[in-house]
Amino acid sequence: MKLSYLVKGFPGHPLHPPLTDATIGAYTVAAALGVLSALGVAEENTAAGWWLA
Repeated sequence: MKLSYLVKGFPGHPLHPPLTDATIGAYTVAAALGVLSALGVAEENTAAGWWLA
């Protein structure tokens, strides 16, 4: 395994799709927890922590 694979990804497979999926998933969870805290279902600190993450 070459060190450049960590930066560029494996040949034919770029690295960025998994990174963008993780980011989109984190924002989706944060939005869902924000809605739940507004409805009073989840604790307010939980949603605030997800927005900071």
